[in-house]
Parts: sequence; structure tokens; C-alpha cells
Amino acid sequence: VVSTQSTGSSGINAEYGKQWYQRRVRGEQVKETVFDPLGMTQTCFVSDEQFDQLTEEEFARPYQEGEDRKTLYPIPKEAMKYIGIHNPAGGVISTAGDMAKFMIAVIDALNGE
Repeated sequence: VVSTQSTGSSGINAEYGKQWYQRRVRGEQVKETVFDPLGMTQTCFVSDEQFDQLTEEEFARPYQEGEDRKTLYPIPKEAMKYIGIHNPAGGVISTAGDMAKFMIAVIDALNGE
């Protein structure tokens, strides 16, 4: 998953002269420079309109461990808007298929293709 810690953010900052932490700008930049060219049509940031349009059936609900460390509680979709941007993925929501496209692109880049 695209991470706010990744080296890719440096390239985006250099190209656009913007700060990575500016959510709206970041989302548009990453969509234009990464998601769209790779055909990652099922990937978005939790701050995007595309996330708002996901139905409950389309959204893989995350769970939080309870204090007893045995019970799992579902995290509501709406809560992801507030906690999603702070996760290691930088608030990116994706599918296995789209992540495969991303990983193939990373491998190709490492191989000089």
C-alpha cells in the first residue's frame, strides 16, 4: 500500500512542489500519477468522494481488538475518515487486484523496465 513513509512521496513533492500531508492535493496527485496510469480503479483515499460512494457490501470492514484481547469490534466505515489518514497506508483503501497492479509496477521499476 502506498505509505506516507515511502520514497514515492519525495518524487511527488518534487514534481508538484507541494507537501505530502496536504490531503486533498496528495489524493489528486497520487491518483493522477499512480492510480490512474496503473489502472487502479478500485483504489482511493478515505478522504475521496469515491470512498463516500462505497456501499457496505463493497467495503471490507476493519476490526479493533477489545480490552479482553479476544473480542473484535467492527470499526464503522465513517470512522475511517478520521482514523484512516493516520494509518501506515496513509488512508489508502484498495483491493487485492489493484495492489497486484501496484506491486507489478514496483517490480518492473526495480528491474529497470
